[in-house]
Amino acid sequence: MWAGPELPQFAKHLPGTKELREQIEIIAVAFGWLLAVGKTCIEYTHSRLSIASRRTKELHRAGELVGFLAQLSKANLTEEQSRALHSEAQVSLQEILHDIEKLNTKLSTLDKDPNSRLNAAQKMFLLFRPMGWRSITLLVLTYAAFISGITVVLVRHASWRLGYVFEVSVAFLLAGLFHQWALEERRRVRGASEPANGRFFFIHAPQNIRVFFAQLSFLFSCLLMIGLISSQMSSHIFNSFTGFMFPLAYFAISTFIFYSWGRAELCFSSEKPDLLPFHIALGSLRRSLIGTLTILFAFPITTCSIFLTLGVAINIITDHRHLGVFITILVILINMTVLPLYGAIRTGKIEASRKRAAVAPAESTSEVLATSA
Repeated sequence: MWAGPELPQFAKHLPGTKELREQIEIIAVAFGWLLAVGKTCIEYTHSRLSIASRRTKELHRAGELVGFLAQLSKANLTEEQSRALHSEAQVSLQEILHDIEKLNTKLSTLDKDPNSRLNAAQKMFLLFRPMGWRSITLLVLTYAAFISGITVVLVRHASWRLGYVFEVSVAFLLAGLFHQWALEERRRVRGASEPANGRFFFIHAPQNIRVFFAQLSFLFSCLLMIGLISSQMSSHIFNSFTGFMFPLAYFAISTFIFYSWGRAELCFSSEKPDLLPFHIALGSLRRSLIGTLTILFAFPITTCSIFLTLGVAINIITDHRHLGVFITILVILINMTVLPLYGAIRTGKIEASRKRAAVAPAESTSEVLATSA
């Protein structure tokens, strides 16, 4: 039984009404987000069935139009009415046949994908036999990251604080990445070709070490932006709007540089253009807006990172009370000093080389025509 003095002590550990309501709201938002993601995944896994059903409907419509044209030829109508109805039916039939052709192309593409034969549960929970140690490793990492995220949600109190948001975001982000990579590894083992998607390069398995660093830097910068915004919303760590916008712009520009770098590296791995030297590539960047902006943004980001790194290094030397935090920040700033500049240089060289390779055939053709004239 509870003793008299112990009951108030126990009550101190219970969450208050405001805190409990905040936790319920956060958990409800997270649950709604998970439901939306699950619904999207289920619709994605049923894409083959939906395309097949759409093709069946279009074939049924085409058959009805063919039957209508057959009846139209036997109908007692004037020549003008018959010609007008026949023309409209022919136009509709051509549109339906064009849609059927596009659906057949999509189905043939899905037939080449071995993952299209998996049902919704097999895709979402990776319920298939892994082939090779890479598949087994990705399967274990997916479940480990997901269980870690669930553990953080259950053990710690839900809040908008930076530490909680960062831990939960990292765990579920890694779970999503490993899940996608496990499906891609199954596709690769079964011999299916994976088309390069530069726009969403950060969710696909990296093809080389440079794409991996660009992907890692982009995702980490996005997490830092999310953590910064959440901490400002919960704790108001910046008293002024200008003080908040400066670090937000710093991470946003870094994210843009890393995103451009990843897309450029993916294009380089697929097209293999001859890279120009950097001083020659600078002269060709007038044809590439992305390359120009990346180079222009990289220098102020690198300069700010250098000064911040020096300041943190001085704090580590003079103050040993928060040594672990300062060392973590120092490592982040060193990476933010080297990687944006390196990524911008690589992006400029690749974009200039691609533009030069695209313009060279047109220039040679014009020179041949001018010579022959």
